[in-house]
Amino acid sequence: MDVGPFRIERYYARYEFTTRYMLSSSDCESRTIESLLELEPDAHAKLLSTWCGYTESPGAPELRAAIAGCYERISPDEVIVTSCAEEGIFLVYHALLRAGDHGIVETPCYESALELARSTGADVSPWDRRYEEGWVHDLDPSVERAWKLVSRGLPEIAFVDHGALFRNGLTILMVEASAYHRRWATEHPEKYGADVLEHIRRGFEIPDSTYRAAVDSTAELRAAARKAMAQVDALLLPATAVVAPPVTSGNEVREPLTRFTRPFNMTGQPVVALPAPVEGLPVGIQVVGRDNAGALAAAAWLEAEWRQQAS
Repeated sequence: MDVGPFRIERYYARYEFTTRYMLSSSDCESRTIESLLELEPDAHAKLLSTWCGYTESPGAPELRAAIAGCYERISPDEVIVTSCAEEGIFLVYHALLRAGDHGIVETPCYESALELARSTGADVSPWDRRYEEGWVHDLDPSVERAWKLVSRGLPEIAFVDHGALFRNGLTILMVEASAYHRRWATEHPEKYGADVLEHIRRGFEIPDSTYRAAVDSTAELRAAARKAMAQVDALLLPATAVVAPPVTSGNEVREPLTRFTRPFNMTGQPVVALPAPVEGLPVGIQVVGRDNAGALAAAAWLEAEWRQQAS
């Protein structure tokens, strides 16, 4: 196994403890042992009575039970304690990747996340992310070309966090769709496609507390969307991140097909979809408004602009 050097660690080895002011660290401020022990009654006595010999290889049973208690559906037997994040990264990569596999690692990142993936022998591609990409990223080539054409010269605004809208919207969708289909999916599963049935069953497993939290977030997220749109006539986004996929495609196309539309199910905003003025497979561009009249007016203006540019 050949592991490439972690350049940031070599940088820290040289400067971390000799530089007066450290502005590049990303870890949280540390604590003293004394301040940690103050967080729990009797912690000091428990520390002094801790045995310093070996424990079980997955980790001390009491510690694994405490970690599992932070989750709703994980038992202590499913927990492995590592000495640091580095060790966890190593275990995950060497459990999932082999020579001949293809892995994608989001960058910028802690360099070991990239180098340890490569140490498995897999072909690893960095997925370069940039702050200025905002919501719109990772488009297929056809959508990328169309998006650059129609968005040229338009300002980017700060909108509601995409992840919160997408995750909460998906949670609500899966739970409510599963509730609607529960009887038929249970009594007549043969009437559903395998992929649809899988998603319905996944909805059965979502805890009620997770669903309630998603529902409770709706009002706050919609208020944030209204605030972000206060001085904006409309938002312009791709309708999908990919053009129409082959009929043989599987679940891998679900996220890029819903990435830019599901968030607005959550905010409750009206959307008008327009075909971009490009050749080849159609590329949808969505106009998101504050209300129906505004969305329609913005879409009509945009279509007129495109026709004028083409003439």
